[in-house]
Amino acid sequence: MVNESSESSETDRLLERAEAGDPSALETLFAGHRDYLRQMIDLRMDPKLRSRIDVSDVIQEAHVEAVRRIDDFLRRRPMGRTTHFARKVE
Repeated sequence: MVNESSESSETDRLLERAEAGDPSALETLFAGHRDYLRQMIDLRMDPKLRSRIDVSDVIQEAHVEAVRRIDDFLRRRPMGRTTHFARKVE
């Protein structure tokens, strides 16, 4: 079982790599939050909308938006990492 502290340390290392320009760090970071995002979308998405839009598409769009805005996030660090990804699916 991974404890929260080691998970946070790994996330911090990935953010440092991303800040240094390593694109694979962002992929790894986002993959680590994918299940959480899927659960959040499943809970919040209206069933009528779910019949027209696939959850995976929402996650993919969130990923694109998170990558597009990662420099701003790294510069300001306005919120927690999970919150940053979660805001992209809203």
